[in-house]
Amino acid sequence: MTDPALPPCCTVERIGHVVVLDIQRALRMEQLESVATAVAVIEREGALPEILVRVAAGVGFPTTEARAGFVTHLRALRDRVRAVHVLLEGHGFWAATMTALVATVTRAVPYGPKVLVHTRLDDALALVEGGRSLQVSGVFERAGLRERLAQRLSA
Repeated sequence: MTDPALPPCCTVERIGHVVVLDIQRALRMEQLESVATAVAVIEREGALPEILVRVAAGVGFPTTEARAGFVTHLRALRDRVRAVHVLLEGHGFWAATMTALVATVTRAVPYGPKVLVHTRLDDALALVEGGRSLQVSGVFERAGLRERLAQRLSA
């Protein structure tokens, strides 16, 4: 049984043309499917999506099944996303090991999407292309996405 006081394992949210995969406790395969669905919607709108994966400090290392699923999804997204940004919120041995794990998974997808690993939210947001503009109902609002992402991820 799940403890209601614990945060959800993982959530997916779309902010502009950025898909945010927020991993608080574990990565689940259903969330990877949700990311793929959100990417398809953004593509149909004529934009090139980006994915921002936030991994909370201390999250356990992904299972073999989760790593294989991530590789499969990276292959499927090969030419469909501008970049995948991975924000690791921990430091020390955990962050070093998680960075190595991301590099290993990324190497399994030659010519896949660009995958960038960040340890600070500001660094990740500075490189998210959408940080410069957000399309809302056909109108571009300058600098709106960066603030919304920062607010969502710092909560």
